[in-house]
Amino acid sequence: MELIGKTLGASRAYIFMLKSNGSVEKKKIENLHEWCADGIEPDCNIMLDVYSTELPWWMNKLAYKQTINLNDVKNLPMEAEVEKSIFEAQNVSSIMAAPLFNIRESLFGFIAMDSLNGKMNWGPYDEKLLNLMANNFMEYLQKRKTEIEMRRATRILNCTWKKKKK
Repeated sequence: MELIGKTLGASRAYIFMLKSNGSVEKKKIENLHEWCADGIEPDCNIMLDVYSTELPWWMNKLAYKQTINLNDVKNLPMEAEVEKSIFEAQNVSSIMAAPLFNIRESLFGFIAMDSLNGKMNWGPYDEKLLNLMANNFMEYLQKRKTEIEMRRATRILNCTWKKKKK
């Protein structure tokens, strides 16, 4: 996160995941990791009790696999008033986010970065870099999950084999 944040001149870079509480639509947005540039205070507490249903404009864009690139959060449309108020409370000038999709093509979360020190003009190259980071992160998570499942299956198979030998 530090590398992409520094490369693209961000104030913060972070990963959020959607955690289900039993409801398919209403998922809690949880900060998995946050990196802050020198002199920038972490602000992960502002999203502590936010649910996906509370950010309809934002979540809709991500659900349709769209990268969000806002060079000026003040230019958000009327339907994004909640998102705008959250960003303004954090003094965010610009923000860019890429969706994270799991292997079942369900929205898992998002990776994002913002600027507190003036507007950024992140372009198509920057969007591609952020999306590449998002894809690499999801591939890593899937690989780890597969490794854990393989170890579990091997243990079960070994236990079953030992029982049959007796």
